[in-house]
Amino acid sequence: MKKIYTALFLLSIAFISGCGKDDGPTISFEEQLEIDLQLIDDYLDNNDINALIHESEIRYVINLEGDGNTPEIGDELMVKYQSYFLDESFAGGDTIGFSLPLTESLVEAWQLMMPEMKEGGKMTIYSPSGYLFGPAGLGENIPPNAILIYEIELIAIVDDAEERFLLEEDIIDEYLLENDIETEIHSSRIRYTVLEEGTGKTPTTSDNVLVTYQGTFLTGEIFDAATTERTILLSQVIEAWRIMLPTMKEGGRIKFYSPSTYCYGELGSQTIAPNTVLAFEIGLVEVRN
Repeated sequence: MKKIYTALFLLSIAFISGCGKDDGPTISFEEQLEIDLQLIDDYLDNNDINALIHESEIRYVINLEGDGNTPEIGDELMVKYQSYFLDESFAGGDTIGFSLPLTESLVEAWQLMMPEMKEGGKMTIYSPSGYLFGPAGLGENIPPNAILIYEIELIAIVDDAEERFLLEEDIIDEYLLENDIETEIHSSRIRYTVLEEGTGKTPTTSDNVLVTYQGTFLTGEIFDAATTERTILLSQVIEAWRIMLPTMKEGGRIKFYSPSTYCYGELGSQTIAPNTVLAFEIGLVEVRN
């Protein structure tokens, strides 16, 4: 089964919940719930896990009691999570951290259980399939009627764009520290490393540039790349590129780590979830006026 590392796995819930291919359940929600709860309780018993029972019948464990505020529907949250099937195989997650709107378009398990947490807290939930992707599943990644275990850390409730930016800086700095990566800090607060010093011309934001590049999530997953030279008009790319390319010279190569504000922001793109921190490695081959 394909592993999913990006925040899109969780945010896709907004489009999947109540949607997708579904030829009609062969049994009722209540009947499937009874089956799922028996499987969950057997798993908990076999692993000596003493779980609490939510009024929804979702089983959960408070791994760390937070000391901050409790989220409500409509809040934006900064979270980390991993998810597993009952056989403990990996289903998906993001252990780097990303922001997520707690809306009614998320699967019901998250709507029900996130308000049971506090900022700084950690929780494991054992959710029946009816509160997740149900009989439709999620493509090739989540089969129909799949029970999932979520390990969730609620980093913070995000009050505004400025706080999100600061939290994303913290995420980048934590990543750099854990991976022993030394960087400089641009005036924009983008972290960067000069991999090769160039010797040629420096571009302006109105120039065409010939480049090679690779874009990755902080998990290391590549979302876009051009290993052969490609011509790009700087005025038409994301702000992070318009900020960092003019710091380079022809023949140079740089890697930078950017808060989402300078990338795809709150809207995201077809392959990048909203409010996603990104890393780019770029080689500047030629400046073309």
